[in-house]
Amino acid sequence: MLFTLVASAGVAAGIPFLNAILFFIGLVALIIMAVRFGYWFALIASLSTIALCLFLYGPYVAAGCLILFIGPGLLMSRKARTFSKPYKILLWGMLPYLIPIIALIAFYPYLIAQTPTLVEEIRQQLVAGGGFWGLTGDNLNQAVMAAEKTFELVMRLTPGIFATMFAAIVLFGYLGATSMGARFGAIMPAFRPISLWRASELWLIPLDLSLVFLLVGGSIRPIGENLLVFLVHLYALYGICIIEFYFKKTLVMGWLRIILYLLVLTVAVVVIPVLAFLGLIDSRFDLRKMDVKKTSAS
Repeated sequence: MLFTLVASAGVAAGIPFLNAILFFIGLVALIIMAVRFGYWFALIASLSTIALCLFLYGPYVAAGCLILFIGPGLLMSRKARTFSKPYKILLWGMLPYLIPIIALIAFYPYLIAQTPTLVEEIRQQLVAGGGFWGLTGDNLNQAVMAAEKTFELVMRLTPGIFATMFAAIVLFGYLGATSMGARFGAIMPAFRPISLWRASELWLIPLDLSLVFLLVGGSIRPIGENLLVFLVHLYALYGICIIEFYFKKTLVMGWLRIILYLLVLTVAVVVIPVLAFLGLIDSRFDLRKMDVKKTSAS
């Protein structure tokens, strides 16, 4: 854990995706460590990690490690040791993320107000460096316009993007810990196989609410947009569960599934809405006929 967190915070910080992978490994290792060897052992290792990050990279990186990974890992492992329900473990893991989420919401009006200034800076940099990328004339103008629109969209959807990212860290971190924990003697509550997950129809309530906010517009439109970002990714997760169900049903080999999922990631912008629609339809029409199987089994 010390190696992965320290390396990803500094040595590997500039390597795309590698730092995220190392942080994820550190989170999984922390949960397993706390469950297997005890909470105090994991706490000492965590404090050592924070101290080392503080010494090597400064207070901001150390605080980031504490809030983003060590805090959620310690809280989830503490609840896992008492065999709480898996969903409660995830909720406890989300508690440290309330700090950046609340801060982001508080400063959201300021970020939006600064967007035109930031967009102009990006425009100037693109125009100045257009020759280096071989962009001139209309091509340069189109690239500048695309970059400006993308940046404005990202700024507007920042709360939803971060909430989705935090939820994904907690969920997949705990799934990784439960799948690997048994190999190290760490027994903890586990979810049922993801191929059997199904979205609740209750999720239609916030989905409808987000659409209403979008239609009404005005000052509540950003709320609808950010809520929709989170819900689209949530439904996309359930869409993946449906695909995993049919992969297993058709006996698709594990390595082939990994390759297919990696291909999906490369076109995530296109695939995520399709998966979300699939998860939404399944929540209403039960594409896998799971309710029928439960009835016949009983």
